[in-house]
Amino acid sequence: MERHPQAGDGAPRTPNGSRYLRSKFFWVALLYFAEGFPLGIYYELFPVYFRQQGVDLAGIGLLSLLGLAWTLKFLWAPAIDHFRSHRLWMAGADLAMGAVMLLFAFAAGFGPWVWAAIGLFTVLSATNDIAIDGYTIELLERDEMGLANGLRIGFYRVGMLASGFVLILSDWIRWPGAFAAAALAFLAVALACRLAPPERAAPRARAASLARELTIVDALAELLSRRGIVPVLVFILIFKLGDAAMGFMVKPFWVDAGFSATAIGLVSVNVGLALSIAGGLAGGWYADRAGIFRALWVLGLFQALSNAGYAIAAGVIPIGQGLAPLPEHRVLLYAASAFESFTGGLGTAAFLAFLMAIVDQRRSATQYALLSSVFALSRSLAGWAGGIGAQEMGYATYFLLTVFLSFPAYAFLPWVARMLRATAPGSAREQTACG
Repeated sequence: MERHPQAGDGAPRTPNGSRYLRSKFFWVALLYFAEGFPLGIYYELFPVYFRQQGVDLAGIGLLSLLGLAWTLKFLWAPAIDHFRSHRLWMAGADLAMGAVMLLFAFAAGFGPWVWAAIGLFTVLSATNDIAIDGYTIELLERDEMGLANGLRIGFYRVGMLASGFVLILSDWIRWPGAFAAAALAFLAVALACRLAPPERAAPRARAASLARELTIVDALAELLSRRGIVPVLVFILIFKLGDAAMGFMVKPFWVDAGFSATAIGLVSVNVGLALSIAGGLAGGWYADRAGIFRALWVLGLFQALSNAGYAIAAGVIPIGQGLAPLPEHRVLLYAASAFESFTGGLGTAAFLAFLMAIVDQRRSATQYALLSSVFALSRSLAGWAGGIGAQEMGYATYFLLTVFLSFPAYAFLPWVARMLRATAPGSAREQTACG
């Protein structure tokens, strides 16, 4: 049941007509835009920025290791579970990320400080993720997760692709002006987070023991006590390995193929935006009707095939010749980008629905952070290896290899099915947890 603000509970006062501010799905959309935007800056903008500064592919791959903050975020997730001031965590992280953008706007040179600043940025973004994920899991009922995850993926991608506007600005007002514009965006997001409905109070019966229950050890022990958890963790680690292995090399490929920052931003925003939202909504719709398990393997196939589009484009488009791309090359790469955006939304909607479905509601933020950290580990390590692979093998061969990296996860689907059955409402485990 949707929680409406009550008098005296500290909820923001909104006009009677402002029903969107009281809608769960409105806040899911807004908050996941706020979660996606910093990842877009890190994942889409920084590789272009580094490549234009002359950093080699291996160095850009090394940049992905700074994303280990998303892997290690479980270390401070219990603090957010304990203090539960999700809105303050979100707003504070956004303000601090805006300050990092101002540092890039006004600091001179390209020295070691850049790596330290990006490392701080990823820690702040990971903190923001923890707060938003915990807040959302508390907000939603299980039968709302499919549609909500469609919105999550769609607007998460909107947030990521909004970084395309920053790329466009870098061609028009140069990088310092573009980073200053990103800082203003973070300020606006921080102000919006303060309007979110307050989190629900912990049940009185558990209030005294909340600090004892919500610990890393407790959350991890509950996960590891489940039958078949090791194969499930391996599945989480490698389900999106193909995407992770290719992802950090996509933007350098665009730069080396002769595309400007404006062209990259326009395609990412204008083409990828609509298709990623459509993919996320379609994936959520399919997961609600076909079930999370079927959605995982069916939509995962489409997700894997999207890498083949980039492999074909890399085999046709000349690289590193300093020439403007031909019209047919533009069409080919735009088509590959569009297919990747749509299928990425499909696969991720099912994947996140799976993660949300198997967490213990009493330890939602910490367990979700632990599970998503397993996935983030593969993204960081695969991105680092991807820089070396693309540099040594060439883009086309390496992109083709990433297609086949998506399939080993399918060997672990039997354990995934058992975990979903064990954590379904009405199961023995669910009844024990609720009791």
